[in-house]
Amino acid sequence: MPDNEINESETKHLIVLIHGINTRAKWLYYTKEILEKEGFIVEFAGYGVFSVAQFLLPFNYFRNKAIDRVRSRINSAVKIHKPSYTSIIAHSFGSFVAAKLICSDEIKFHRVVFCGSVISIDHPFHSHLDKFTSPIVNEVASKDIWPAVAESITWGYGSIGSYGFVGAPLKERFHPGIGHSGYFSEDFCKKYWVPFFKKGDIINNSIYEESSIFARIISSLRIKYILMTYIILGILNFSGITTGLANSHYRDKLIIGSEFEENIVYNACQRWMIDNLENAELFDYIEFAYGEKYYDINIRVDENEKVIEQKKFIGIKCRAFFATGPLVPLKKLYNLMKLKPEVEMYCTKETKTFMPSQTCSGLSK
Repeated sequence: MPDNEINESETKHLIVLIHGINTRAKWLYYTKEILEKEGFIVEFAGYGVFSVAQFLLPFNYFRNKAIDRVRSRINSAVKIHKPSYTSIIAHSFGSFVAAKLICSDEIKFHRVVFCGSVISIDHPFHSHLDKFTSPIVNEVASKDIWPAVAESITWGYGSIGSYGFVGAPLKERFHPGIGHSGYFSEDFCKKYWVPFFKKGDIINNSIYEESSIFARIISSLRIKYILMTYIILGILNFSGITTGLANSHYRDKLIIGSEFEENIVYNACQRWMIDNLENAELFDYIEFAYGEKYYDINIRVDENEKVIEQKKFIGIKCRAFFATGPLVPLKKLYNLMKLKPEVEMYCTKETKTFMPSQTCSGLSK
């Protein structure tokens, strides 16, 4: 008899099923039924409904609670059944839990199957080869994007369920055309898992399909670092300390002219943007824009009692946007943020007619 083949008449073989997040995992029940018909003892090692938020938080508190729950259930099953061998089928976050138990607990597992796994390629299986029978089978679905998403948006996970572990002591089995939960059918269980748990036979799938292009794009983005940058800058901004990367700061200047000299007003705005911007050397990025136009509104009633509205162009608001990096002194930035908009007149007869109380500063000089 081969070393890895079990004599079922002489041994008890316990298979523990560990589900993924945010589910009660119906697959557990029909997988249990199939495996029990083949002579295995099957128990669940659940940890309750593990929410997406708990899964994504980059802290160990919720993850460790799940690991502790699964550990206690496996220990209970082992004490009750006293099996000769204890094996595992773990899906998604369940594989993360199983991998942690393999590398930390006294329980020695026999055969292990991961599917849709969120384990990192850096997981130290090589340091714990005495804790399981090699190889671990890693089921990889070509359309499974979720391990790649998990690795991209938070810390502690990997994407071997999307791409493979690529090396001993794991052996990949690729499945084209299925997604994150595509393994859970009666045919799949009978074809792939029953032979593996009975005799250690790994039925290879000869068809290879490259992982989803969406998964590859998500992996390249490393979204968690982008999110962390925004979170840190948001906290700094909320606390009154800002580096300028999260916000745009601006100064406004209102240039006053007449409707007959609108181009001159625009030119004056450009001159202010270029020549009169103070402290420009403080900033890493400056952008200029034209803002609202201002009009003088004259409403009168004609001889036929018809209301007539006359609108004449008076001026335009010029705006300068500022952005700066973390090396800029925060105190200077804070002072600039407190600057109030300035008003500068461009003198014409029409301006004096519409706004006689204003004082001209003589942009044209």
